Amino acid sequence: MFSAAAVTVILFWLMRPVWLSYDQREHVQLVPAWAFAAGVAATAFSASRHMRRPRQFLVATVMLGALSLAETLLIAVDVVHDPTSHNLAPLEYVFLLILIVPAYLGAAVAMALDKNEKPAHHR
Repeated sequence: MFSAAAVTVILFWLMRPVWLSYDQREHVQLVPAWAFAAGVAATAFSASRHMRRPRQFLVATVMLGALSLAETLLIAVDVVHDPTSHNLAPLEYVFLLILIVPAYLGAAVAMALDKNEKPAHHR
């Protein structure tokens, strides 16, 4: 589950390269948004598959928490250098909620597939 959080943060940092300045970061995207969406959906799906119900959505929620923490740290570092850089920070968290929707969809698909599987008979 925590590896899913790590993958999410790495994909996010590649989508918004944290090693660049705030001004440069807005123009460089190493991972496009669609690839981020596909990556978090696949990560949530694989991490949620065969989990006990109702824990599947916990993976996506941990991924959202990791994404929020990464964004908070990024904002803190940016604000030290330029206090005006994140004037609309609350909207950035709304953006994160939109970004993480594919993870919840991936977990939902895993849950649906697990529900339709017939349990193996134990001898």
